[in-house]
Amino acid sequence: MSVSGHDSLLSLLRQNLKEVLTLILLGGLLGAGTAYFYTGELMEAPLPEEQGTLVLTQILIHDFQKASPRWELRGERAVVLEDSQRMRIEGVTIDVFEAGTEPMQEPVVDLKVSAEQGLVEWRSNRITLQGKVVVQQVQGPVVWTETAVYDITNEFLNLPKPVQVEYEGSLLTGTSLTYSRPQNLVSIKQPVTSVR
Repeated sequence: MSVSGHDSLLSLLRQNLKEVLTLILLGGLLGAGTAYFYTGELMEAPLPEEQGTLVLTQILIHDFQKASPRWELRGERAVVLEDSQRMRIEGVTIDVFEAGTEPMQEPVVDLKVSAEQGLVEWRSNRITLQGKVVVQQVQGPVVWTETAVYDITNEFLNLPKPVQVEYEGSLLTGTSLTYSRPQNLVSIKQPVTSVR
């Protein structure tokens, strides 16, 4: 572009400065309005049902080892994808039974774990619980946290986020907690105790 062409473009912009600014402002408003209404429609539109999805309500899952009950899982609602080895559960409670329960005997609950939601992964044999997790050992401590992972095969409970443990009037806090059921071994990282 020559110098005279450049000067004529600048003089055209100066003469029509109000119109150019008005067009830029209107373009921005139009773009923002389009984005707002487009995303608003997406948020309000109901999600379509996925193909191959199974939705269950009031679920109950039992796990047995040599005809003896090991644990029982209850949930309000569960979603399973057809090709998946996972189940997402809302309002989940797990009762872990004492070892050595006879097959025809009523199982005795040793540990109760509840949470807002859970994810059962059959391939890796674990249950991940999230949201207001409460772990209570019968006649033992009560533990509160946000996340818990139960390794079904090894009967190992991992609470990787900060925990609060209440037992016999004392409150213990820590950055994480692990519990091995076969060894009956609890480990808490960075414990701090306070008496209530």
